[in-house]
Amino acid sequence: MSTYSYSQISTFKTCPRKYQYHYVDGLGKTTREDSLVLTLWNVFHETLEYLYRQKSNTLVPSLEDLMTQYHQLWSQHLSAYAEPPVESELSMFTLRGIEYLQWYHETYEPFDVRVMGIEDWISVRLDEQINFRGKLDRLDADGDTIVITDYKTSRRLMPDDDDTNREQLVLYAHGVKHNYGRKFGQIQWLLIYPHLRKEYRFMIDDEEIWLVVSKYLTIMHDIETRKSKHDTLFADWVDQFPPIAGNHCQWCPFMQICPKRRHQYMDEEILSSDLWEKTITTLVEDYIRINEQSKALEAEKKYLSKLVSERLEAKDITARDTEAGSVWYQTRDFYSIPTTATEDLKQYLDAQWLLDQTLKLDTSAITNLIKDETLDMSQLDWLVVKSTSSWIVSKKKKE
Repeated sequence: MSTYSYSQISTFKTCPRKYQYHYVDGLGKTTREDSLVLTLWNVFHETLEYLYRQKSNTLVPSLEDLMTQYHQLWSQHLSAYAEPPVESELSMFTLRGIEYLQWYHETYEPFDVRVMGIEDWISVRLDEQINFRGKLDRLDADGDTIVITDYKTSRRLMPDDDDTNREQLVLYAHGVKHNYGRKFGQIQWLLIYPHLRKEYRFMIDDEEIWLVVSKYLTIMHDIETRKSKHDTLFADWVDQFPPIAGNHCQWCPFMQICPKRRHQYMDEEILSSDLWEKTITTLVEDYIRINEQSKALEAEKKYLSKLVSERLEAKDITARDTEAGSVWYQTRDFYSIPTTATEDLKQYLDAQWLLDQTLKLDTSAITNLIKDETLDMSQLDWLVVKSTSSWIVSKKKKE
């Protein structure tokens, strides 16, 4: 049985290759991401964990006690950094956390909630193959309602139409219902945004849980299928975990090995000819410059072609000579088949014994069927020959 967390599924949805590196190849055990955003999140959560554990022992920490704990936790986390952060950025994040704690202490003191769990893991079996687990910031009992509390150190509020964040909360609610559903009639989420000094509550019902669990089970089974094919004989036909480039790449710990980003860490290779000596970077820059020039010239060429064609057609002339050379105005007829007439045309051609001459296997369609695994390559390796073409795509940086 495989166990999934929401962070695993989120990683897969953002970039399957990062998922492969982290969870399939096991490289996540040897990497770490130093981030002040993540550290603030951890320190704030751990400080509130300290608060409620003290409260469960009938000890209510003062704001001064919380601040002492807060600074100690920052020191512990920073000691594990590979490189010290920029002092100005560290100061900014530290002050943000202080403001969060001051507001929290002022708003929720004397912290009179019936706490059932603090930073506890919940686990739920979704089917015969899949188990889901997640960590809850806090779990409270409020009469017949069980309240799941989540602290959000983000500076923006979750939009009303942000289904992704809500789906994560619904999955956690399913785990809570599985473990405590017989003892409580309702499940409520409490989201606390200290940066915005706001809280938000909403209820979770059984129908929403069923819809979200069904959706994510499909994703988890897809991951299971990809993992099973990852090391098979025909794995090279289809990349089970393709890389997806985006803004998330700048925080990825696997940039040095990812095919989308590792070029940034390559040593400069010097290429020489009788006329020049250039690095790979210089060649790339030359290509981008020439490509941009060619696109501009191609656009101008199309515009001039349109103007010349219109004038020659208007004058009923098929050619024009100049000192620079000659141009010819030519036309060609093309025929298209309306979708509604396709079957009738096939029947007509078949009656004329011409159907075999007009039908042709669509290799592009076959390639797509193999890539999305509608066709099983292991059954076609003696019928289909794989070849690889390559090309360059460039994009000019914005000035």
